[in-house]
Amino acid sequence: MITTWERNDTMHTAALTIDEGGPTRSDARLNLQRILSTAGEQIKKHGPGVSMKQIAREAGVAVGTLYRHFPTKEALVRAVAVQALTHLCDLFTETAKRVADGQVRGGDALSHLLSVIVTEAAGNGANRQAVAEYLQSFSDLRDREIAHTRERIVHNLTEIIDAGRRDHSLRTDFMVKDFGILLCSAPIAFDHSIRSRWLELVSTGLMPQEADNASAQ
Repeated sequence: MITTWERNDTMHTAALTIDEGGPTRSDARLNLQRILSTAGEQIKKHGPGVSMKQIAREAGVAVGTLYRHFPTKEALVRAVAVQALTHLCDLFTETAKRVADGQVRGGDALSHLLSVIVTEAAGNGANRQAVAEYLQSFSDLRDREIAHTRERIVHNLTEIIDAGRRDHSLRTDFMVKDFGILLCSAPIAFDHSIRSRWLELVSTGLMPQEADNASAQ
């Protein structure tokens, strides 16, 4: 059974510096948050090639306002990628802590992570090709912030997997790369019933196999 936890879904937003050196205005902060949220949704629907004009229109801000925050498309895509990765990192960190504290088993934690990530992706109306293109934004290891955040995610995922092996809630041959393989196969473009069935099958597949149980005895 997959345990549902309450968690803080507050998204991290990029810092905004005002040229005049004064404090960040509330309307500027709201504009920035709305731009980043809308840009993430549009990129996941249409890919990183979506126009700045369309993003501004969907966010309800002037194109000039968008460019004042992000002078280039590359800067905007990077900001969205960093925000999304930070959100994921927080989720993995919190989950790893719950596992370490003995609140949940490693295998159940992995099922929970898959459920949250797939549900959020589906809720954004994402399509697989657009998401695949968007995820390329995460692969630039020359970007220190992105690379560091990815390392933290992998570290926490490794801790969860190791715990699952120790508490016999996870098959012993499951590896970090397998988590990515499962995400790539997730039916995010399908309805809730299909996603639920996929998660049920995946969760069963994560359980220890007969050979694992025999060796543990």
